[in-house]
Amino acid sequence: MTKKKYELNFHQSFTVSIDYVLKIMKLYFKNDLEYSKEEISELTGIPTGKSSGKVVPHIKYAKYFGLINYNIDKGKYKINITDLGNILLEEDPYLNEEISLLLINYLICSEEEGADMWYYISNILMPKYNGKITKKLLIKELELRYIKNKVININPWTMYYKSVFKKLRLYSFIDDNFLKKDIKIHKEYIYMYSYLFMKEWEKRYSVSEITINSIDKFNWKEKLFISRQDSYKILDYMSEEGIIQFNKQLTPVTIVKLKNSSYLLKKIYSKII
Repeated sequence: MTKKKYELNFHQSFTVSIDYVLKIMKLYFKNDLEYSKEEISELTGIPTGKSSGKVVPHIKYAKYFGLINYNIDKGKYKINITDLGNILLEEDPYLNEEISLLLINYLICSEEEGADMWYYISNILMPKYNGKITKKLLIKELELRYIKNKVININPWTMYYKSVFKKLRLYSFIDDNFLKKDIKIHKEYIYMYSYLFMKEWEKRYSVSEITINSIDKFNWKEKLFISRQDSYKILDYMSEEGIIQFNKQLTPVTIVKLKNSSYLLKKIYSKII
């Protein structure tokens, strides 16, 4: 795996609007045309300007959510909806179900495909400080990571978790203290958990059997905001569903992959009533 070059200020100081993400996705749904940011603004009502605006940041939010891929040619955006994006549009057209928000939040926190600040805070800094950090210390740590950036703006990150993603209760903001929380798991989300687990597996390994210790490399529980105990409980659910199989005759225990991510993607919402 290769780490992409990060864009620290991709958001241009704007927190995400799910409505704007959906407008961009729906504009390009089954549409092969290319549009400039001004044309996207005119067609969707998302404001933009010559030097800044909300169109480009929301294209990038959608990309980091795993919902689209895009290319730019002569100022025109060619956007393709991903398989995941198509399934979310079909199953949760308003993108407001908890399972959908947990899924896209996981992806924006991914090291390879996500937004680097989101990744670094949830996967590196919060575990380093046992889930609690002050605003001052957070900014200091980010200044060390992004040493070439004169100003570190954490407001889009904090507002992201205080507004659109507030219902997930992933963070508590008490005065200048930021607390990362472990949330409850839901058995009916098993195919969403399994899809993300297998995506991590397939990024790293081409084999169908790995040791249980290998999954620590996934940073899986950090991006799901769950405890280690609950991450093992999910593995048990996956075994019950025939997604994986444990080989307990070996030391350490190994996990055998029985289903791939493409199969699991189509079943993400299958247990949601």
